[in-house]
Amino acid sequence: MPHAAPSNSIGSLQSVDVGNLKWKTASVAVRIYNPTDAFFNLDSDYVADSGVTASTLMLYCRPAFKRQFEFLQNHVLDQDVFGWILGPPGTGKSTTALAFVSTIPKMVWSVTWIHMNRLWDSTCLQFEADKKKAIVLSKKHSIERQLEAILKRVSKKHLVIIDGYAAPVKRHIDALEYCMYWRSKDRANRRLCVVCSMVSRGKSRITEDLLNNIKEHFVESWCLEEFQTAVENKQFYAYVAHNMDASNDDHLVPHTPTQLVESKFHFAGGSPRFMFQFNTDSVMELIVASITAVSNARRYFLNTNEDSSDNVINGIFSWHIAPTTGEKVIFIISQYAAIQLAMNEGPEFVKKIATVVEKYSNLLMDRSLLEMWFFASLCNGGVIIHNSNGLEPEKWPQARIIHSIDSKQIPVIPDFPTWFIPSKWNQGGYDAVFCHKAQNHISFVQVTHSNMHSFRIEYFYNLLKALSESQSAFEIKKLDIIFLVDTEKLQEFCISTVTGEGLLSAFPGWRKGHERENVKIYGISTVHFL
Repeated sequence: MPHAAPSNSIGSLQSVDVGNLKWKTASVAVRIYNPTDAFFNLDSDYVADSGVTASTLMLYCRPAFKRQFEFLQNHVLDQDVFGWILGPPGTGKSTTALAFVSTIPKMVWSVTWIHMNRLWDSTCLQFEADKKKAIVLSKKHSIERQLEAILKRVSKKHLVIIDGYAAPVKRHIDALEYCMYWRSKDRANRRLCVVCSMVSRGKSRITEDLLNNIKEHFVESWCLEEFQTAVENKQFYAYVAHNMDASNDDHLVPHTPTQLVESKFHFAGGSPRFMFQFNTDSVMELIVASITAVSNARRYFLNTNEDSSDNVINGIFSWHIAPTTGEKVIFIISQYAAIQLAMNEGPEFVKKIATVVEKYSNLLMDRSLLEMWFFASLCNGGVIIHNSNGLEPEKWPQARIIHSIDSKQIPVIPDFPTWFIPSKWNQGGYDAVFCHKAQNHISFVQVTHSNMHSFRIEYFYNLLKALSESQSAFEIKKLDIIFLVDTEKLQEFCISTVTGEGLLSAFPGWRKGHERENVKIYGISTVHFL
């Protein structure tokens, strides 16, 4: 994925004058692709003006990268397939296609790369021999006339790639229809492929697909192991290290690149765009903005045949291929997005998600269900919790406000009961903090699906210390640390290891060496959604 600053070279291009094409020209060399290599480098001579927001690319050649290369070579070029490359935004479809273009012998095939924008002018690159020419496709002129003037310049074998296609945009549809017409006039020498900004091209018609030799290629979201393998390369990690900022305990213990990726994965999930191109705060803002803009996330999640043309929708979901059935399966992109959606959509949404998780045995999402249920209930009616002693269940009332909290930035804490969610991620800490300033009370809540969990006191102490040194400081007379587990595991759950003994000794009841016995363990029922 791209890691450098955005390219501003488009501003220097010339808009197409249909009667007199004016191109920006540069020299390029054919790149060598070795399927056994772990990385593929692409310099600015190919990337500039392509629509990719980077000056250079260092791409990790995960299995999906290699499969897309094979599809473009073996099907589109060799078998005259009208290719559609589909998948969630930010999974590397465009960058992989551009990498493939760089490897094509331009003495045999000329290539026209058309990058479609939604709101502004599109751009066009044309590769012939050792030259690359760039031009702007102005919205002031007919896209069909401009493409006619551009494509007729090439008489030999010619591949056209439409990048960033979005079905609802009329200009995109017009461009596609003209390119389909252009291809139909010389199927022996003309090839066409669409790199779609959507996970679906909409409703297909079998007869038309057969006549046009249409085939789809689906690019899955990334998995955690792929991210971790990529950052093991020191050069690659150097490009992305500035955005590996999701951990809240970097001052407590040093982290390896793979550990930092795991922390960021909590927010970015399967999107390399979120993982590598944006810092954690920006990812959180983008996810919250997308969720706010979605009118009915439940409908999109449950119906994988839904027309998923909305980039906002695509941006908060990840897509994978079910290993047993080959079906395209939709999941929420990250644990952070799952929690935000749960709070927004409520418990009924979590129930529906649970049926999908059970069907496809998605372990990662399964681990998020309990946390999703807790926050969905907390924000929509309140949470019912159970004691291990068999007493009547207790109800924690609906949260009035949920804020973000971070040891490096303590927010204003109101007098009335308020819930906070950590704005960073820490593997050994807590999922929520309850503050009742008027009663001098703080509770930390860790939601866990496991049978046992470590108790790393330094995480809790770190936030309490930051709070005591902030303008929001208040005397804490009651401190609770709560582990919330599935009620079916309530009797067997235990604390595995304890670190940081003595750090809480300043708080009432927290004697050094006795912290384990002070931890409260409650259950939350999952029978509602299983």
